[in-house]
Amino acid sequence: MSDTQPLSISLNLTDISTTVPLIADGTMARVRLKNISQTERDGNPVIKWEFTLVEPAPTTEGDQVRAGFPLFASFDTSPGIPDAEDGPLCRWLPGHRRRQQQEGQTDRPQFNAHVVSQMIGTEAMAKITVIKSKNPDYVGNDIATLTYLGDLEPAAA
Repeated sequence: MSDTQPLSISLNLTDISTTVPLIADGTMARVRLKNISQTERDGNPVIKWEFTLVEPAPTTEGDQVRAGFPLFASFDTSPGIPDAEDGPLCRWLPGHRRRQQQEGQTDRPQFNAHVVSQMIGTEAMAKITVIKSKNPDYVGNDIATLTYLGDLEPAAA
């Protein structure tokens, strides 16, 4: 191999799709919380949740995405923003709160690194929707609702 030719292979990529598949709108899928991190968007603090599918899910094209496919949700936590005060972020925490109560913890937890570390790896049922961004060129998946698996089991008598 010469210095001007760095590869000794030739791949035909003409029939390869590089588009990210969309999970079909309204799909209920089992997901596992992989990570929660803090980032910034336009100078505002954002909490980013990363999930992976536990089982395959149908796409809008009639195919399936494999287990492990990533899904993301982001919440702006700036003061006065609904995501932080009474939006989806707060609605996603009660399932974790109920698990803590079952374990004998009575205080309402802070949303902090300790609580996040307890949540990583938990599984839930997510209702997945297809969304269009303000940018008309972007279409993607979002998680409309999240129900922890323990919340689906009947309460003990």
